[in-house]
Amino acid sequence: MTWIRRLYKLSLLLLCAWIIVTGMFFWAGIWGIFVVPRSPEKPRGATWIVSREEDERFLNAPDTVFMTEEQKLVAPKSPAAALGAELAKKPKKPIEKRIIFKLPYWGLLLEQAKEHAAEEKK
Repeated sequence: MTWIRRLYKLSLLLLCAWIIVTGMFFWAGIWGIFVVPRSPEKPRGATWIVSREEDERFLNAPDTVFMTEEQKLVAPKSPAAALGAELAKKPKKPIEKRIIFKLPYWGLLLEQAKEHAAEEKK
């Protein structure tokens, strides 16, 4: 019976350590949440834990484009400048290569991502 208790205590300890380390990755800004809404390509939708890019928000979605303050101030004056500004908005590494965990779709997170994007545009 004692080995079962030891195994139980060890599993609780490992679970607590995993929760603490995961929380630290979120708090430090290394990981973020990316919500993919339901669509014909992804009928179930998805929520991904991803490694964040330099200027990326913690909570993000494909239809909320994040622009830095410098990109908001510089208005493109030519088609080449507009293309350069569009390329600067895109992440350096594709989102599919930055996925750490795949979770089920959570619509509440998508709504929160859209609200935060709307607040940043103001």
